[in-house]
Amino acid sequence: MRADTGEPDLRTPSAFSPILRVFKFVPLQMWTILVLFIAVGFLSPLFYMPKNLAYFFRQNTPAAFLAIGECFVILSGGFDLSIGSTMSFISALASGLMVARFENLWWVLLFCLAIGFGIGFVNGIITTKLKVPSFLTTLGMMIILQGAALVYTGGMPKGGFPDEFRNFGLGRLFGVPYIVLILILVAVIAQIFLRKTEIGRSILAVGGNDIASNLMGIRVDRVRILCFILSSFFSSLGTLLMVSTFRVWDVNMGFNMEFEAITMVIVGGAAIGGGKGSVGTTIIGWIIMSMLFTLLNLLGFPQSGRLLAQGVVVLFAVFTNVEARRGIS
Repeated sequence: MRADTGEPDLRTPSAFSPILRVFKFVPLQMWTILVLFIAVGFLSPLFYMPKNLAYFFRQNTPAAFLAIGECFVILSGGFDLSIGSTMSFISALASGLMVARFENLWWVLLFCLAIGFGIGFVNGIITTKLKVPSFLTTLGMMIILQGAALVYTGGMPKGGFPDEFRNFGLGRLFGVPYIVLILILVAVIAQIFLRKTEIGRSILAVGGNDIASNLMGIRVDRVRILCFILSSFFSSLGTLLMVSTFRVWDVNMGFNMEFEAITMVIVGGAAIGGGKGSVGTTIIGWIIMSMLFTLLNLLGFPQSGRLLAQGVVVLFAVFTNVEARRGIS
């Protein structure tokens, strides 16, 4: 309080200063997760039972693999729109080749991962060597894979997955689903690869400035090809883990998943155009979007409402991203 005027002295620290500091230094994404967890818990108190939490993470784990793969491409300065169709094609191929026989399991899994590797390699070659923008390259690949999946299956369930494979997909260790444990392991390895290896740091450098990276001796084309390979590989791995909980292929599998993955990466704070972001922040974006979709389901929103919310979130994240870049410049 000022002695001369009797008015409050705005320069004096208030009792709310420590709270304001917390809001300032804790990332917005963490506050968003907290709000979503409170809202979901209010609407469905049973959500936080261990069994329900295990189901929640198991159902959403495949999207996390797609987001991790997409993260590498975005960090390098590109986009991969083909990962959703990769999921549809790989799941159809796996179901058709396994025909519910355990003896076919291992060679089919390896073959599908190799196919995923090849899809990413083709995307990378076309983008880097033929100088086709990644958006158009992967859009074309998306259409090709959608058509291939429908031609291969005729649009109907084909083959199936053996019970042993499904038992693994539904299995748990100390209450935690196997596929969630695999996600944790993969996310940790991917984060270490990105932050602690020369190749990983090269990905960030290429996304930040590819011309400067080339002058520094970084093989820009090879780095970007690797990112597309990782994107398709993780998409294939996530697909195989997802179908381990199914009996047959679903024609709608992979629908809109590429946009969900891109949303998760952007919400996690990755810079559009590359150079900034991490696997860790992508996982945060995955949790936010998964919780948001759960909240919308609890509120009774239809699929159209989910798409609407996703679009709003993307626009907000893009706006925040652009404003942050303006502040830096």
